[in-house]
Amino acid sequence: MTLRPLGLAWLAAGLLIAPAARAATPIPYTEAVANSRTTAHMVLDKVAAESCLRGRLNRAMIKLSDSCAAQGERSELCRLADKVAATTPITPDLMVEASQRILQLTEPVAAQAGTR
Repeated sequence: MTLRPLGLAWLAAGLLIAPAARAATPIPYTEAVANSRTTAHMVLDKVAAESCLRGRLNRAMIKLSDSCAAQGERSELCRLADKVAATTPITPDLMVEASQRILQLTEPVAAQAGTR
């Protein structure tokens, strides 16, 4: 059996769509929050080029937004994730502001109690 050009196109389309379908499953909310904290620290510590950090922050916010939606979470952190994920372009100022806010919103409860 030989594949006709249309058959090859369908085969190629299936190969391109399959990995995307697996990536659509949101990560657990707690993992997404931890990932956003790690990324926020990276942005504030400037551990890489700005363009790299912009991409990392954008991916972290998309993952967090997806996890929030999957869990039905409607917190301020989730609203921030939605906002940053939908912003184009993400400016250096927004990167810093969002990172600082992420850390404030996700600070462990014990640490928050000690600062009051």
